[in-house]
Amino acid sequence: MLRPFSEIVERRHHRNRVTNQRVLVPIYLIMKRAASSSAGAPKAKKPREEEPAYHATPSVKDEKGEIIWPAPKDDMENARRIIREW
Repeated sequence: MLRPFSEIVERRHHRNRVTNQRVLVPIYLIMKRAASSSAGAPKAKKPREEEPAYHATPSVKDEKGEIIWPAPKDDMENARRIIREW
């Protein structure tokens, strides 16, 4: 007579993560870790490009050499005019 599949499959004890009880689990359901290709050597991380501190960041200048901050002069004057009219 044939045995049921559940009796043929090898089982191992594992802990249930929720109840922490030991449970018999079919071996084909147990996930195994992939073998590492290197002999435990960690991968080198790509060095991060270092950004200059805010105070050391070069200012953007217009064709006259004046610093454009927070916006070009024409835009600043337009904003001031709109505020005065409002």
